Amino acid sequence: MMPISCVLLAGGKSSRLGRDKQKELVGGVRIADRELSVLNRLSDDIVVVGDTEFRQEELGIKGSSRFVPDIYPGYGSLGGLFSGLSHCRHDWALVVAGDMPFINYGLIGDLRANISNDFDAVVPKFENRMQTTHSLYRKTCLPHIGESLRGKTLRMNSYFPRINLKIVNLDRASSHIVNSFFNINTEEDLKEARYLALVNK
Repeated sequence: MMPISCVLLAGGKSSRLGRDKQKELVGGVRIADRELSVLNRLSDDIVVVGDTEFRQEELGIKGSSRFVPDIYPGYGSLGGLFSGLSHCRHDWALVVAGDMPFINYGLIGDLRANISNDFDAVVPKFENRMQTTHSLYRKTCLPHIGESLRGKTLRMNSYFPRINLKIVNLDRASSHIVNSFFNINTEEDLKEARYLALVNK
């Protein structure tokens, strides 16, 4: 299978939760560490994107992960995607948001099977929504992402009409999909994540 890099979007701002999401415990493990445990099985090249150059120290993550600050600070997930993808060693990268405690190795493998030189991105679609912060991107996306950033069009799908996109439609019936796209924004989300981690132990 074609090698990939992995990018964890770990900006420190969590305006709705009011504190650093990546440091919160789910199932007794910090969210950042839960995600990295999966990403480290997938790749020898892990890039963690933070909103400042001090993010590595804030998170206290050790090991082989490389930390890079946002090239476009304050430009949200799209800016983080550009920053991370720019620093990847491999042509393709799995990019995931830093608030998804249940990313799944099996699901990522299913998505990875769709990588082809015919495409610039592989994006899962679940419950009628494209999961753009849990997708595979190729470096050929960079000039198109850069164009959107320079135009301050910051939607994650803003440049999709300009690339060759592979959409993978997913069915909830697949067991490893159910919670894979669960993300944390509020206290209620965090409580639910902790409950899910407990019942799915």
